[in-house]
Amino acid sequence: MQSSLLKLEHLHKTSEQPFSLIESWVPADRFRRLPDIYAATGHLDRAFEQLGVKGYRRHKAVVSCRTGDPREIKLLELQPGAILIVLKLVYIEDSGEPVCYSIFRYAADRIEFVFYV
Repeated sequence: MQSSLLKLEHLHKTSEQPFSLIESWVPADRFRRLPDIYAATGHLDRAFEQLGVKGYRRHKAVVSCRTGDPREIKLLELQPGAILIVLKLVYIEDSGEPVCYSIFRYAADRIEFVFYV
């Protein structure tokens, strides 16, 4: 059984400088109102909560680096050939049901990740 997906895209800025470009996909049949709620609240957590998701967590995270494509370079206001750190995340509800898949792109020279293991 295939399910259609809704795509959300957000360009996050700090001090007026682009910081991250985020794309998220959610099941359309369940979260049809998510884009409007997210636009009103500015927070995915709050939008999910309003749609009945009581708890969710990061299930899988993959970090990689690559050269930005022309669209990413333009939106993030980078020079051609700039390196991006790409973070791909899968979020699941406490029940194990997937709720969201997101791809975050960051300019590699604007961010540092610290992992505690």
